[in-house]
Amino acid sequence: MSTATRRNKALNRRDRADCHDYCGCSVAGCCFQCPLAVCKFDDIDAFQAEEYRLRQLRLSARASTLRSQGHHPRSIAIHMGTTERTVYRYLAQE
Repeated sequence: MSTATRRNKALNRRDRADCHDYCGCSVAGCCFQCPLAVCKFDDIDAFQAEEYRLRQLRLSARASTLRSQGHHPRSIAIHMGTTERTVYRYLAQE
């Protein structure tokens, strides 16, 4: 391996040291490519709240799809691994 190649690899490691790629960020592979205005590591509460909201929307849409296919809320609850009451809450959001 040439000296230039080793130097470039060292520079890449140093440049990436400030990047959350090593922390396991699920948003982007590198901080410089991240679409978030505020880093999820800087404002963890807001990021977790947004993840929760998006998860609830996905579950609500899934429950609505199953209901439109003619499934009973009890069978939807069994399929989704939740309670029947939770399914009714999801369906009420739509």
